[in-house]
Amino acid sequence: CPRQSMTEKNEGNITQKVGKCMSASSMLSLYELREMNMLCDAVLRLEDGATFPVHRAILSACSPYFKSLFTTTLHSKARTDVLLPGLTAPVLNALIEYAYLRKISINKHNVTQLLAASDYLAILGVMELCCKFLKDELSPENCIGVLKYAS
Repeated sequence: CPRQSMTEKNEGNITQKVGKCMSASSMLSLYELREMNMLCDAVLRLEDGATFPVHRAILSACSPYFKSLFTTTLHSKARTDVLLPGLTAPVLNALIEYAYLRKISINKHNVTQLLAASDYLAILGVMELCCKFLKDELSPENCIGVLKYAS
């Protein structure tokens, strides 16, 4: 999309504000760098040995869990290798894509896994989307199953 910007003049200063399009383009560039394992400063590791290179700043901006993990003295500030037990590669990949691009595909096959993982990793946007999906899909046929999952 074309670059959208707005210029403001205030007391002799000029401020250039870049629109959402530039922000989305920047995040896409960071996501592509991640896919090429360039400039990544951490690795998320699953129990099956799968690894996911990431940028700590991006995950920290999306999740209080990662922000705490990467910035507090409780954990080493140089923490670069993080084991995430109990997650699957498709779920973690979807959450990473959400952190970078703010898009995620939620369906009846992955909603419970995404909800549990986003709750564990404190990715509130995905939690809200999963809850909305469950609410929108609630029917007399599946209400007992949803109730069992909720408790």
